[in-house]
Amino acid sequence: MASDTLIICQSYFILAIRIEWCRAQAQAHRWEEEVALLFEEMQRMLWFLEWHAKWWMDQTGMVVTTDKMLSEGHHAYAEHQAGLWDQIRLSFAHTWRDMKCFLELADIVREELV
Repeated sequence: MASDTLIICQSYFILAIRIEWCRAQAQAHRWEEEVALLFEEMQRMLWFLEWHAKWWMDQTGMVVTTDKMLSEGHHAYAEHQAGLWDQIRLSFAHTWRDMKCFLELADIVREELV
């Protein structure tokens, strides 16, 4: 009777371990997908910031007026805005520059541990 109880307990324990392994595996897959989506969002953000800086540069010649000072003011403002958007893009690119390397290194370490 005691051995039957032990066998049943071991069976439930093995089943519980398998369930936990499946949950952990599913969570790992979700995180891999999240990381891929994060990289896509980062890339799209850099493209958007680049586009926005170019858009502001295109605005430098859009205002047509006979007032030279007003025209110069619009031109200077558009150039300033383009510079700000480009600085933001460069800042983000600098902050994110090593992210892919860190994740690749983490994958190598993880594979060595398995």
